[in-house]
Amino acid sequence: MIESVPQADPPKLGRRIVRLFRPHRGALTVIVVMILITSGLSVISALLVRRIFDKALFVPDGPDLGVLYPLVAALIAIPIVNGVLNVAQTYLTEVVGNRVLEELRNRLFGHLERLSLAFYTATRSGEVQSRLANDVGGVQPTITSTASSVVSNVVTLVSSVVAMLVLSPLLTAISLAATPVFVLFSRRVGRARRR
Repeated sequence: MIESVPQADPPKLGRRIVRLFRPHRGALTVIVVMILITSGLSVISALLVRRIFDKALFVPDGPDLGVLYPLVAALIAIPIVNGVLNVAQTYLTEVVGNRVLEELRNRLFGHLERLSLAFYTATRSGEVQSRLANDVGGVQPTITSTASSVVSNVVTLVSSVVAMLVLSPLLTAISLAATPVFVLFSRRVGRARRR
């Protein structure tokens, strides 16, 4: 039966995953760079808003339009650039994900061809088809969305904390000090909802 097949050793599994992605190093590097740029642009937006208020609107001699217009233009340009980069990132991620999935399916199919007739006699054909269709197909969302989301969220968190420190170190310290309280509260609420 398929269920009796031993599970892969995690370190070996990690090495096999790295080997699957190795041919796509260039595309993965571009994806990571785009994630860094989009996260950085989000932080720059917050800093630009501060600059608009401090250097263009609320200045002693009245609003300085010469400073205001370029800053507003930059604020308008940032979401457009972000949108273009997000589309490109999604496209590249899908391409890499589909190619890795194709390689995985080809390897699995080659492995199935090498299995003995006794394996197929003892195993229901529906189980093999389910493993081919569902299990391998279930890898795609992890490749295409989860991995890039994790990287994006980590970069956004770090860059947001840096921006907060630039804007107000005191408020940042208060916010970070309150974070463990909110995490504990969220966990308790989550446990209560699961019951």
